[in-house]
Amino acid sequence: KQWYQRRVAITAGGTYQIELGRRFCYTCPRGTYQPQTGAKICQKCAKGYYRETDGGLSCRKCPDKMTTDSQGSISSSECHFTSCDPGSKVVIVNGRVTCVACPLGTYQNKQNQTSCTSCPYDTYQDTESSVSCVQCPENSITYTDKATDLQDCEGPEITIATGKSFSGSTSVIYDKRTQLASNLRGKISSFKVNRGDWYIFSGTRYGGSKIRLNEGTTRTDVTDSRQYPKISGLGRGSFYSIRPVVTNVMCYNEKGLYYTGYRSKTQKGVVCQNWRSSYPHSNTNTYSGEGIGNHNYCRNPDNDPNGPWCYTTDRNRKWDYCGVPKCKWNVDCYTERGELYRGDRTKTAGNSYNCNDWYSNWPHPHGYDDDSNIKRYGVGHHRFCRNPSPGDDNRPWCFTTYFWKRWSYCDVSKCEFSSTSYYTRTHNPKGG
Repeated sequence: KQWYQRRVAITAGGTYQIELGRRFCYTCPRGTYQPQTGAKICQKCAKGYYRETDGGLSCRKCPDKMTTDSQGSISSSECHFTSCDPGSKVVIVNGRVTCVACPLGTYQNKQNQTSCTSCPYDTYQDTESSVSCVQCPENSITYTDKATDLQDCEGPEITIATGKSFSGSTSVIYDKRTQLASNLRGKISSFKVNRGDWYIFSGTRYGGSKIRLNEGTTRTDVTDSRQYPKISGLGRGSFYSIRPVVTNVMCYNEKGLYYTGYRSKTQKGVVCQNWRSSYPHSNTNTYSGEGIGNHNYCRNPDNDPNGPWCYTTDRNRKWDYCGVPKCKWNVDCYTERGELYRGDRTKTAGNSYNCNDWYSNWPHPHGYDDDSNIKRYGVGHHRFCRNPSPGDDNRPWCFTTYFWKRWSYCDVSKCEFSSTSYYTRTHNPKGG
């Protein structure tokens, strides 16, 4: 009897024996443990702990902020959250709290919330479990909420480098006033227009002559005249200042008849069908003229009052609007010398005189009532201020209805980054 008792007394931890004189010990089962020797019973794992194998000396603790429903848990799967951190949402499964990471394009900045919030327009989030969204670069927009990548932000973008083939110091410029207006002369050896169209000016602060570069234009050596297609006058000495082309590229004015931007998806993100294609929708080859060609960019060939649209690659929807924003520049204000101004101002500076219809020759005869000036300068059967003479005048003007005053400048301000945004946002126009 003494031999058996001594035998029990020297048994290892993780076992037990409740009867004296036995020649063997029982192994502590899962969900229990025993760190001491010679024990008569095993201890249940405490709440918030578990043991998955037999013969344990201890139990494992559930991850931080997790617990179990009771003592004696046998698996890590019994651990569940007691609360959820920001960046996640609460989901109740079988009566237990489960924390699910907020997916891409969403965020949550509070604890214990049952949902994640979609990133609003003009922001994005490219990582899970986020507590906020990232603002798109200046003057870039998204066409939907819940954007998941920087590439979802659409706006002017150009890459410039001080060395050939993008060597040296390289910068990606979206649209920052201090970068655009600065003196870049002699500093740019290579560039690529990533998005939109850009002007390069031969003077600082957009002065001098200008060259327009279309989206996709790339030069690995601006000093090499052999690069095709050659851009007349382009070289290191051309880059005094740069600025994106806004009107009818990044946004549209009037109804968008002259929009030539690069948006190629509908407002719901469906890829547009090529204007020259008959698949998946036939009988679409009826349009020509303004901007229509072998591409799938949004256009408005029928002057639809809701702006640019396209045929879609969705078999179940023939066409839809593209959600291109309306311009504020050259509508609420004017750029350069005002030749692109399409606002509705009808009085001269100080409200001194009423503007006359451009197609009226009374009381002042003139030669601007020509159809060729409609697209180029925006004149027409209306009384809005325009500038069909940018070579002589530096801002919008009009002929007056007063016999003793032939013409006068209009009280339209010049567009400035600090005072006027590019766009008027209308995210969800009525679909077709």
